[in-house]
Amino acid sequence: MKLKWYEPDKFDLSIYKFYKKFENGYLTWIIPGKFVACKTPDVHPGGCCSSLGDICVTIDQSRYHPVDFYLPIFQKLGIKHIIRLNEPKYDKSKFIEAGIEFTDLYFEDCTAPPNVLIKRKLLELFYKSLKSVTTPL
Repeated sequence: MKLKWYEPDKFDLSIYKFYKKFENGYLTWIIPGKFVACKTPDVHPGGCCSSLGDICVTIDQSRYHPVDFYLPIFQKLGIKHIIRLNEPKYDKSKFIEAGIEFTDLYFEDCTAPPNVLIKRKLLELFYKSLKSVTTPL
């Protein structure tokens, strides 16, 4: 609160609820305007079995959005760097071509990341990002 990363009087619940819905990207701000988390884009081998607009449904009924769905959302929200924490399920080149920096910090899904990954890489990227913003104290 002191650093004004989150200001309750400026928090827009309608925007939060909009992006929280799967069909709108299933995005959640970790630090509003700074760090966002989302369901990974995916590419099903052989493409979508059934397409519902920008949502693909596979034979096993799992749902995902392709990279092209996220690009305009990320650009609108000012996302400048993606940190992929899971195994690559999509080609990162479209994000890079759109001017978004990209870092892979893979660790096994459904596990806690190793301390070395947190201490050396993830925190380094977070601090670098935070230093680029002037925060009134």
